[in-house]
Amino acid sequence: MIKAESIYDIFLALSQTEKETFFKLIKKPIPQTETNWIHTWDALSKYLGGISIRSLQRYEKEGIITKYRLGKKVFFKKSEIDKSLIRM
Repeated sequence: MIKAESIYDIFLALSQTEKETFFKLIKKPIPQTETNWIHTWDALSKYLGGISIRSLQRYEKEGIITKYRLGKKVFFKKSEIDKSLIRM
């Protein structure tokens, strides 16, 4: 089991063959499936019923919600967002 702080840590732990397979996969359209990840600030806003993106960014800065980054892309874990809202 890999203990990772970010998606990038997981990527670094891949073997060269796994990295090559990953790059081949990301060139193909990703099939739409139910996922536990939200992929943009806008999608997070819609998921939470229209909270402004600026408010969400403030929540992230204050440590209320957690974002994950892969390059310039941001991701949010639905289960963590749901737990964060319960604590608020």
